[in-house]
Amino acid sequence: MLKREISERLYSWKNENKKKALCVIGARQIGKTTIIREFARKEYEYFVEVNFILDKGAGQIFDGKLDKVDLSGL
Repeated sequence: MLKREISERLYSWKNENKKKALCVIGARQIGKTTIIREFARKEYEYFVEVNFILDKGAGQIFDGKLDKVDLSGL
């Protein structure tokens, strides 16, 4: 039942007109990453996963000025 509730919330987020960043929080080892990967594979042609734990340099993407990038034409 919990998986269905999370899936419904993800689809709700996807269908919003004005999207905001998605932040999924919860206890360790409950399947957050698994459900997000499953959702992304089903709903998007491409998706990018940035893992700040495994890739110690990933935080550098937030150094300096950040601008919105429109990727809709890809």
